[in-house]
Amino acid sequence: MKVDLADEVEGQTRDLRAMSDRAAYVQQEERRNMAGVLHDDIGQLVVSANCLARLQPTPVDSQAGATTRPR
Repeated sequence: MKVDLADEVEGQTRDLRAMSDRAAYVQQEERRNMAGVLHDDIGQLVVSANCLARLQPTPVDSQAGATTRPR
């Protein structure tokens, strides 16, 4: 059975396009996943920094020798 060269090239071109589309999809999904992880991590850092800032004595508390208290 003789395969026409043009048909073979066309089939391979379709296969390459499909693989390229799949690779782009997987790459986009990975970016989306990483963005979610980074968003969560940064959010946790902001909350932690806020909590630590609230535990620091205010300038008035420091001068008076008072114990630290949440603001």
